[in-house]
Formats: sequence, structure tokens, C-alpha cells
Amino acid sequence: MMNYSIWRIQSSEIVRMDEHAFVAFMRSLIYAEAQRVGIPSPNIHVSSATHSPDAGIDGRVEGFGVRVQAGKDYVPSWFPPGPSVWQFKSGRNTRPSDLVTEIRKQGVQDALQQGAYYCVAIAQELSDRQKNERVSKLSQELARRGYDPTHLKLFDASQLAQWASDYPAILTAHFNRLIGNGLNYTKWREEPSHRHKFIQDEKRNIAIQTIRQFVETKEGVPYFHIIGKRGVGKTRLVLEALDAEGVREVLIYFPSPEDIPEGFWGWLVHYSTYCIVVVDECDYDTARKIRSHASRSCNQTRVITIGEGRPLLQFHGTGITVEELDTNHIEQAIKEFAPTLTHDQVRWIARLTRGYVRLAISTAELIAKRPDLSLTNLTQSYEVNNLIEALLPEPKERKVMQALSLVKYCGIEEEVAQQGKRLAQFFEVPWTDFLQTVQNLVERGLVQKKGRYRYITPDLLAGWLAAQVWKAAREECRKLAEDIAQSDQELARSFYLRLKDLADVPELDEVIRGVLSPAGFFRGIDDIDDKWNSEVFRILALGNRQAAVAALERIIANCTFDSLQKFREGRRNIVWTLEYTKWFGDTFHASARLLLALAEAENEQWANNATNIWTELFSIAGAGTAVPAKERMVLIQEALNSSSVKRRVLAVRALAAVLHPPVGRLSGDEEQGAVPVPADWRPRTVGEVQEVLLYALTLLDQALNDNERAVADEALVVLCNSARWVVQVGLADEVIMRFSSRTTRGNKERIKIRDSVDTVLEFESEKLTQKQRRELETVYCNIVGGNFADRLRRWTGEWSFADTNREWKEGIKKPADEAAELAEEAFANPDLLRANLEWLHSDEARSVGYFGKRLGEIDHEREWFPELLQYVEQGKSPILLASYLLGRHAAGDIEWCENLLDDWAQGEKRFSEMVFEITWRLPTSPRGAERMIMLVERGWLSSERLVHLHATDWCELTDGLAFQRLANSLLKNTTQASVQGALALIQRRLEFHPEEKESLTPIALRAVQQTSQVELQVMTEYYWYKLAEHFVDSHPLEIAGSILSLFSKENYFFADSYITDIFKRVLRKSPRNVWQITGDALIRNTSSSYRLLLWLQTWITDEVDPTILMQWAEQHGKEGASLLAELTLVSKAPLNEVAKQLLIHYGDDEGISGTLYGRFLSGMWVGSEVGYLLGKKEIAQRWLSDQEPAVRKWAKQVVEWLEEEIKRAKRSEEERGLQYGVF
Repeated sequence: MMNYSIWRIQSSEIVRMDEHAFVAFMRSLIYAEAQRVGIPSPNIHVSSATHSPDAGIDGRVEGFGVRVQAGKDYVPSWFPPGPSVWQFKSGRNTRPSDLVTEIRKQGVQDALQQGAYYCVAIAQELSDRQKNERVSKLSQELARRGYDPTHLKLFDASQLAQWASDYPAILTAHFNRLIGNGLNYTKWREEPSHRHKFIQDEKRNIAIQTIRQFVETKEGVPYFHIIGKRGVGKTRLVLEALDAEGVREVLIYFPSPEDIPEGFWGWLVHYSTYCIVVVDECDYDTARKIRSHASRSCNQTRVITIGEGRPLLQFHGTGITVEELDTNHIEQAIKEFAPTLTHDQVRWIARLTRGYVRLAISTAELIAKRPDLSLTNLTQSYEVNNLIEALLPEPKERKVMQALSLVKYCGIEEEVAQQGKRLAQFFEVPWTDFLQTVQNLVERGLVQKKGRYRYITPDLLAGWLAAQVWKAAREECRKLAEDIAQSDQELARSFYLRLKDLADVPELDEVIRGVLSPAGFFRGIDDIDDKWNSEVFRILALGNRQAAVAALERIIANCTFDSLQKFREGRRNIVWTLEYTKWFGDTFHASARLLLALAEAENEQWANNATNIWTELFSIAGAGTAVPAKERMVLIQEALNSSSVKRRVLAVRALAAVLHPPVGRLSGDEEQGAVPVPADWRPRTVGEVQEVLLYALTLLDQALNDNERAVADEALVVLCNSARWVVQVGLADEVIMRFSSRTTRGNKERIKIRDSVDTVLEFESEKLTQKQRRELETVYCNIVGGNFADRLRRWTGEWSFADTNREWKEGIKKPADEAAELAEEAFANPDLLRANLEWLHSDEARSVGYFGKRLGEIDHEREWFPELLQYVEQGKSPILLASYLLGRHAAGDIEWCENLLDDWAQGEKRFSEMVFEITWRLPTSPRGAERMIMLVERGWLSSERLVHLHATDWCELTDGLAFQRLANSLLKNTTQASVQGALALIQRRLEFHPEEKESLTPIALRAVQQTSQVELQVMTEYYWYKLAEHFVDSHPLEIAGSILSLFSKENYFFADSYITDIFKRVLRKSPRNVWQITGDALIRNTSSSYRLLLWLQTWITDEVDPTILMQWAEQHGKEGASLLAELTLVSKAPLNEVAKQLLIHYGDDEGISGTLYGRFLSGMWVGSEVGYLLGKKEIAQRWLSDQEPAVRKWAKQVVEWLEEEIKRAKRSEEERGLQYGVF
């Protein structure tokens, strides 16, 4: 018989405990007992301190513990049958009088008064006499104070030893006893593999709750099995799930079944000990044996086994399957463990490790030390190699794994099965054996299923296996690669995707270099100007960037500008290639020069074309390269020294990137390379930023002085746009020096500099010293000037952003007021005004209106009118004269102005534009309306010029007939602008004068109908809608007809919601008549009827009475029924009446039933197509119970069709991303 005494605690072991050890021991013991009897851990309060003031209480149990069921028997609890407070004594001060002193403390008294039990634990072995003496003294004290003397329990070392022996975990934690190689929770937690932060996804959160529920439950099956692939974090998951007070104190972890000592299970049963046992590395059979041991424990033991497997095998008990972490969470785990890694390095590691947490952490640790390690280097490291070898299958399965490892993914089903057959043949494995082994590997999680394809996971394992194959059979593998390249493009892509990850394996490096060499496949531009060839080049470049860049240098160096401009089919892949190779110091400069050559011959419009990638190379941070910004400047210098104007302009744009605050970048192929990309260079200090900017400004000086105007102008824009940021980083003097020394060329250049300086002074004033602020203000004054002419150009010319910003600020003079004050100054000094009239009539005087209006207001004698008129007669800008006359009109010189405008309107055509510009700005009047109408009728003014009248007071013109003539003038020209203007004008007129609806009806309907003749824009549709609303009830057919006519336009497919709303309203007003003209338009079978069909089929059958629709269909025979089927909205259960009637009358017609199925299947979705189709299937299954046999018959067929569609969609979604190597 087994001797279990070795696992029993002796009282002497407790006596030898010091004060700290005893308190810790009692803490564990109380939590363990609470776990056993089911008292929640929040109800337990035990101090771990030994000398803090405790008011006589070291612990408190707020619960009841009487007895625990163990099989048919009940084991008594060591806790008293009610709330209790505890005092721990480690051997000193344990005399009866000392204990009485403790019971008198206030904390104990308060607890006793509330009915609690008082428990004393003494780390001393007492004789019966000693124990009785102490109990007697304490009972007397309780009785003396009026408390129940039985509310007392005293535990000496002997009793505590007996109690603690019920918990194997306490034996290992506090008495250093070995139970085989079992570990208590603390020791288990301290293992090196658990030192990193635990990352959990939603599935792991659920798993943790499930495990905790299992250990907290005292009934039901006492065993729990956890399985999953090796390395996905099963053990860590259990560790975290069991990290709870009370659970930790009763737990023993065995790393493997071999670590469990002989007799362990019998001991647990014999003594009814309470324990949570975790056994790792359990295969299925071992787990079953352990399960049988757990079944005999009478609910005193909870057993958790952990093992490999996928999916969860049938297990007579409870259990869960642990899956790999998804990409986002594995990246989070990597970042937590190695925070110094860049985002791109993290993504690269996540790609290689595919959710295997331990593998990801080990890889991250290595990359953090050596960022340039390749996949091959990693697999050769001790840490990763051990983890990979642990994943390897049985020797008999390894050959199939090796076959699959040669490619990134391999087809083994249906039409792509030929891929797998080719590899099986190469390894001389019978196809049936190959398939069976693959299936076994899928169940074990070493091979993943993705639709018709299979692939090895993780990539590190696949790469390790492939390298072994190549090393052992180089020539055979080379021959296989050549055969695949010539016969199977998809398999070849998969082959190359694996090849590039192993580029540093000598046998593979030789292959890649051979393909990229001058004697290889890529010899000239034509060889890469092909989508497939360029994709192969791009994949190989991810493996050997140096050879790829050398090949591109050789190819592009021999290309003319014209041939590079014609380089289109393969350009995208080559640009992506260079976007990757520029990350590395050894290929950056060559890659940048190649990008510049492609940018010079740019022929793409994408945001990430060669031009934009070239310029972004020089961003001071986030450029996507390890090369420091200063070292990149040499490339800009080269481009500036080029004889090519285009290259010099590109150089200036690169400087713009340097001199602009850094912005984010988009990701490309960074994670797909054979090695992780290096850290993106970033400046560490402001000084580094300043150094780079100073270099860039020096280069910008060269560009500012370029003889080619296009280059110099571009450089000036860069200088002006960058001034604000340059000031922000502390280089204000550089900006001031360049602006102050600049000799401006023309007013446009002066405006640019003025706006830049103005912006700096407005928004960056706090970054400037007083001296710098004064110097910038001096620059500003020098640019703006102080004399009248300078100020005049300042306020009547184009305003800057800062000027416009003044309009919103209080206490600052507005630009319009500045211009008006200049008019007053000019009027008082005629010579000044006369000297600047030429400027005021130029196109540069864009803000002259405020000046002119004020001049007109104060020129009471009209002294300046003749001179202003003379300029206009000479063909100069009429804006000054027009604003002058507006000023005179505002000043009360109304009749003179009106007569003058009438004379001009009846006189010469050359004044027509000015007459109109003045007239529409004047207060409304029939006289003004007639004047504008006359200009249109004479052909001197396009009716389009009347468009913006709807936004003025002309909609409220008192003379209704004059208004109608004005609106009719607009409609003489059927342009988009004219029709939109008429719609808006009439609509607003009806808002102000609803009583004129009857008189305005003809012109309003004309405007509505004319809409079909113009291109519809958003506001055109809006104004049409607002006007049509007035006539829905009175003229539904006319409104419907105007809508139907819209579809005669070739580019009109879907009406705006405004128009749809109106059409639904006229349908409700006159359903039969409106449907009749609608159906007639549809039945014509023209392109316009097709466009109309596309619009109506999403809603029409829900708006029209089914009887009307079916009667119309019967009138038109099968053609009508077919058309109605295309219109019918089939989307929900029960089936709508139109679809039901069509099935009843035409259900045997395959065309009509097929159309209804197509209508049911059509639609848009976000996310999974499978989910969308499953929703459709659920609806179709509900139709199976319809009362009509024809509907049920059709629904059955629909369900069958959908099942096939779901299979196709599942396969498509599973296989998505394969061709890019993204799983």
C-alpha cells in the first residue's frame, strides 16, 4: 500500500515558521478553504503585514463554512458556521493572558457584537491542558462581556498541520515539499516563458471566463480539456484564467504527465484533499486516463488537461479549443514585448509567425537585437529552431510537409488539384496518401485550409522545411522551378513567393541572381513592361533587393525618355519595387535615381506614382527609409544640377517635402520582404531638424536663382509655403534674410511674399523675438510700400488669406473699409487718383469695387464720371465705373443713373455687360427688369447671365408680368445654368407670391420639362424638386412625364432622392395613369427604358397597387410579365404580392422564374458575401411554407441555387489574398 505520509505536513514544520512565513501560510490556508467551501474571494480579507495596527484582527471571513460534500460523505469545513475574525500568533505572546488582551481590542469587540466567531491560530504545539486552559480563559472573557462563549475556535500547530495537509498546493508553496515535478502557482508564473504581457482577444476572454466557471463549480464533471496547436498560447491562457485569489492557493501545475508522481491520484482520493490540477502536454489518450482519475475524486479535485489537437476531439467532459491570435493581437503582443521595434518590423514578424505567440515573442527578441536577420537566420537561431522542431510532424508525414513548403500555397481540390499532384509526383508520394496526410496535418493545425488551397503555417516552419529541401536537392528543385514557370502561372507565383523569403540560402540566392542577371530573364525594358513579368520581378526583389536594383539600373540606363514614357504595363510593379528597395541604405540612392527617371517620364495619375514617391523620399521624417535626411540631400543637388528642366522642377518639389511638416505615409510591401525593413529614420533633436532645413534652404537658393522661370517660380512658392514651419522650428532669421534680400519680379510675386509674411506675423508671432518681428514687419512694409500707390494696390488688389481672416476679427479695420478710405483720400487728391487710374482699371485690381462705390458716393458733382467712362470706352475693365455708379445711386442720384443705364441699354452693345452688372445690383424695379429683358432679346446679353437673380430680391419684383418676362428670358437658352436659374427663380417667386401659382403654371411646367434637356447637377435637382412640389396635385401627369423624359439622357441612370420622392407622390395621386405612361416608356426596350428600369426596380412594386401592375402585364403578354419580373422587388418574407402572382401565372416559365431569382439575389452588402447569402437563404426557407404551391416550388429551387452560391462564396472568401501571399 502506498505510503502517503510523505505528503502530510508535520506540526513541527509550522512551529519553525517565523512571523512573516506564518502570516503568509495562514493567508493561503484561509483562501484555499474559502475556495473549497464556495465562499467568494471578495468575502475574504487577510492582511499580509505583521506589525501594522490591526485592532486585534489579522483576517476576516464574511461567509459560512460548515461542510463540503465528498461523494456520499460530507467533509466538515475548518471554518466556523458563520462570519469570523482571525488572529495569528507565531509562538510569542500566546499565554492565556496575552490572548485575553487581544480579545479585548476594539476591532474584535465590534465583530463579536455583530455575531462573528473569534478564531485564533497559534504556531505552537499545545498539550490538551494548555489548549483547554486558553480556551477556558477566552470563553470566560466572552461570557463576561455578554457574548456567546461558543463563538470561539483555537487552532494550534497540530490542527493547522492537519488542515493544511488537505491542500497539496500549500505543501509545495510553504513547506518546499516536492510533489513530483509539480509547481505551485507562484513558481509556474515565474517561468521565463510567461514574463511578457498577456494579450487576449475576445475568444480568449470567453475562454478565460469558461475556465473560471469550471473551477468555481463544485458539481458536474470534474475535468476540463484544452487543446490547440502547439505554440498558440494554451498554457499561458490557463495560467491567466487561474490567476485569482483562492484559486492560486489550491493549484498544482505539472508540465507533463511524466511529472506526476506515482500514487498522486490515490492520495487525493484517500485524504479527500482539495486541489486544482493542471497537466500540460497531454495527448488524447493520456487526457482520457487522467479524466478517469478525476472522476474518482468526489468533486474534491478539478483537473485541467492541456494538449495538442484541432479541431476539438470528442471528449467526454467539457473543453475548449484555443486558436491562434489574430494579426492585430499578435502585433500587440510583439509591441508589448519589444517596444523598440518599428511598426513595419512588427508586421513582418507577425507575418512569419502567424498567431503563434511564443514563436512571435522569440522572433521579436532576436529582431530587437539584430534588425537585419532574415527568415533563414531566424530558423537557425537556438530559440526559434527549438520551437520549430517542436512543431515538426512525424517522419512519415514530413515528406508531404516538405512538398507543401516549396510553395506559398498549393491547390489540392477541383480544377487546381493539378498543383498538388505535381508536387506529390516530385516527391514520389501517391496522390491518395498525399491527400490523407494533408488532411491529418490540417487537423493538427500545421497546415491551414484556404478554399481549394492548403498552406503550411507558420511561415518560419515552411521556410525552414523548404530550405532543407533546396539544400538536399538543388538541381531537382531548379528543374521543378523551370517547369512550373513555363506551365502554371499561379503555381509559379506561389513558388516565387516562397523563394523570395529564402533568398539568403546559397542554393536559392544563386537562382534569384541568375534570373535577375544580364544573361537572365530580364534583359531590357520590354521584359519588364508586362504585368506578369513585372510582378515576378517585384516578388524576386523582395528577396534580393541588391540584384533587383542593379537589374533596373542596367535596364533603365539604356532607355530613352520616350521609351520610359511608353513604359506602362509593368510600371506599377516596378514603382512598388522601388518603393520597397528605397528603405535600405545599400539600395536607397540607386532606387531614388531610378524613381527620378520614371518621374521625369511620368505617365500615371495615381497618388503613389513615381513623382509623389520621389518627392516623399525627402520628408524629414516618415519618408520610409533608414537613410538620414541630410544624406538624402545629395540627390536633390544632383537633380538641381541637371540640364533637364523637369528634373530641376522635381528637385524643387522634393525640397517642398523637406520644408513641410512631416505627414504620415501609406504602407506597401514592407512586411513581405525576406528581411524586415529597417527603422524609419527620424530626427532625434530640434538641432537635427534645423541642420536638414538649413541644407534644404541652401539648395532652394540655387533654385530661386535658376535661369528657367518655371524652376524659379516653383522655388518661390516653396519658400513662401514653408516659411511658417521654418519659423516654428526656430529658423525665423533664415526666412527674414531671404525675404528681405529678395528683389520681387512683378505684382504676383510680391503678393505671394506679402501673404507669406502676413501669415507668419498673424499666426506665428509668439515664435518670433521682438527684433525678428520688427524685421519681418519691415519686410512687409517694403513689399507693401507706404505711398498711396502701394497702399492702393494693397487694398484694391487681391487680398491674402490673412486679409480675409480680418473680416472675422473685431477691433481690426476690414479690407473693404481700407479700400473705401483710400477712395476718400484719392478724391481729396485728384492727381493721386488720376495717376493710378490705369491700375484701377486693370485685371489685377480685383477688389476695386469697394473703392469705386465709395468714390461714387462722395462725388456729388459727378466730376470723375467722364474720365472713368473714357477708360471703359477704351476697352478697360468696367468694374470701377460700375461700382462708381452704384455709389451714385446709393447716394440718391437715382434718376440720372437709371436714365444713363437706359440710354446705354438702347445704345451700344459694348456697355451691355456693365449695364447688367449695375442693374441687377440696384433695388428691384419694373424698369430694371425691362432693361435686362431688352439686353437678352437684342442678343447683347446671354440669358445665362440672369441665372443668379434667384439669390437676389428680384424674386420679389412687384410687377408680376415683368417677372414672367424675366423668367421667360432665362428659358430662351436651354443650358444647364439657364434652366437651373429659371427653376430657382420661379420657385422662390411662388414662395413670396403663392397667389400667382395659376398665372405662373405654364412657365413653371415649361421649366420643369426643360430640365430633361440639360445636365442635372445637385442644385438643379434640388430646385426642380422645390418647384415640382407645387404642381404634384394639380398636374401629376406632366410632372411624371418630365421625370420619365430625364432618362432619355445617356448618362442618366439613377434619379436623386428628390426626384424619386416627387415620382412616388404623383404615383399616389394618379396611380393608374402615371403607371400607364411609365409602363409604355419601359416597354419600348430602348436604352432610355433600360435606364428607367434600373431606377424603378428597387421600389416601384411597393408603390403601385399589384392589381394595376398585373392588369398591365396581362395586356402586354409575356413581354409585360417579364418586364414586371425585372421590376419586382424580391427581398423579404412573406413574398410580395406581385412576385407571388407572377409565380402563380408564369411560374413554369424559366425566364420569369429565373429573373425573380436574379432580383432576389441582387443587391449590395458590406462585409462577407457568405453572410449576405446566408441571410438570403433564411428568407427563401421561409417561403417554403407559403400557401401557394407555385411559390413553394420556386422557393425550393431558390434554396438549392443559394446553397451552390454559398459554397462558391465561401471558397472565394477563403482564397482571397492568396495571389499576394497575404493570408
